[in-house]
Amino acid sequence: MTDGIVHRIGDRAERIGSHQYRNCKVVCFEGKTWVVSDKAILTVVPLNACNSSCQFCSNHITFTPKGRYPEWGPGLERLMNFCYAARINKVAFSGGEPTLNPEALLALTAPLFRGMKKCRLHSNGFRILAPVSGPGGPEPLLVALSRTGLNGLSLSVAHHERSANERVMRNGTRWGGLDDEVIRAVVAIGNEHDISIRLSCVMTKIGVRSVQDIDDYLAWGCSLGIKNFIFRSCSPIPAVYRQKTSFSRFNVENWIDVRPIIQAFADRAEWTRIFAQEKTDSFVHVFRRKDGTVADFDESSEEADPDPKVRRLILMPDGYTYTSWIDERARLFENPLETDSLGAHQPRTHIQAFKDALTPLPPEGD
Repeated sequence: MTDGIVHRIGDRAERIGSHQYRNCKVVCFEGKTWVVSDKAILTVVPLNACNSSCQFCSNHITFTPKGRYPEWGPGLERLMNFCYAARINKVAFSGGEPTLNPEALLALTAPLFRGMKKCRLHSNGFRILAPVSGPGGPEPLLVALSRTGLNGLSLSVAHHERSANERVMRNGTRWGGLDDEVIRAVVAIGNEHDISIRLSCVMTKIGVRSVQDIDDYLAWGCSLGIKNFIFRSCSPIPAVYRQKTSFSRFNVENWIDVRPIIQAFADRAEWTRIFAQEKTDSFVHVFRRKDGTVADFDESSEEADPDPKVRRLILMPDGYTYTSWIDERARLFENPLETDSLGAHQPRTHIQAFKDALTPLPPEGD
């Protein structure tokens, strides 16, 4: 059977085996089958090292394996072929801090951004303007990334006041975090090279925690030329998946209920709600102000996957691609990137005899 999508499932649920699915596709790859969410994206975590020690960091809550910065090779090519077969066209780089090695990041984005519609980098901005090799000589990393296909950059800043930001992100005395001039330079490059720049703020009880704090943060960001913002609550990862660390305790103790904040923005005439989604493990509301400023409020946790559907792909530093942030057993392929052979594998999400099992369910209410 040719690799690719062999069946689509829309809003009307269909049963496959013992599970029912909506808004996904059945994908054939290397003779095996997967059910893949329509919203699945590829997230690349090239390293778990970071120059900051943010108290809300999820790497110290669940699992982020160590490993060397990945390089393009047969294993990565296989992963990208799966993405192409499944029509996964969004990729994001996260970490750790991906810009710790600017040249390695640039080399890795070149093949991974190819054919992708949305390409985003999540960073604290540490070396986002570091010089790298360009066609005309050294140039800022962000400029070089725009040529490989980057069209979105999310900069993590936990508070608009530098001292308050340091309490949360603990960037250290050698760097101290992003300053306003660097952000202005990033915005200028973004405007010139069509890269959407967003400020990402994790709300905490020792940082941004109230509507007034958010208003002040928005005013500060807008003064630097930023138009897109996301405010996240600390993630209350289920206890069974949490490591017993200071980071886990911080996330539990600093969880902020975003619902009163969302209601406050909904009551303001200058803001219009443009998106809302509430699920058991995520709560997202997005507002747009009349001047074009966008504020995204996100309260998300993680739950064990209730079925074998591929909801996400996460390439970790150990070379394995996972389909869950919290379950290290949930691997897409059984062999890591380092293998020289693309031999036999038994994906955890393999669905037996999927064609025979495609039985539509009656509409809800019948």
